[in-house]
Amino acid sequence: MEAQEWMIFQHQKGLHARVAAIIVRQATKIQNKYQDKLFIGKDETNLLPTSNLIALTSSNIRYQD
Repeated sequence: MEAQEWMIFQHQKGLHARVAAIIVRQATKIQNKYQDKLFIGKDETNLLPTSNLIALTSSNIRYQD
């Protein structure tokens, strides 16, 4: 089963390191609990695993993306 959720980053600097670290920590907990994978990206063709902090911080997700 596949589920999708959309969110818009409202922080003026976009996705920065502190928020990315929180996302990684929470995503890892969810992945371990449900034995599933979570991804984040600007669109469906550019998805990154939420468990990779370096990938998230280098994704260049900006304000209102």
